[in-house]
Amino acid sequence: MGISYIFIAHDLAVVKHISDRILVMYLGRVMEIATCDELYENPLHPYTQALLSAIPVADPVVEAQREAVPIQGEVPSILKRPSGCPFHNRCPKATERCKQETPQLHTVEGTHQVACHLF
Repeated sequence: MGISYIFIAHDLAVVKHISDRILVMYLGRVMEIATCDELYENPLHPYTQALLSAIPVADPVVEAQREAVPIQGEVPSILKRPSGCPFHNRCPKATERCKQETPQLHTVEGTHQVACHLF
């Protein structure tokens, strides 16, 4: 139909059903951009991985076997963002570089983009 729309939500289970491309943000910064299929099949950023692991699965057997990726700590104030990667103080994979240098968004695979020093 030649139309586009922006859908802003925290419920990634709903986002999956209405989106072609998804942009994940944290503290006002883009963490990852990918097609819906790419993002759900291969999330790259640790924040995206944690968000997707929080989506419940309706099958109790599958749900019991899934590994959740917890996010520790508190969300910093957007008025007082941490230096470096905005997610570094809550990221289980953070390094010294993450604390000092803000990662730039770059293409990893095809059109999949991520702002993370791990890639």
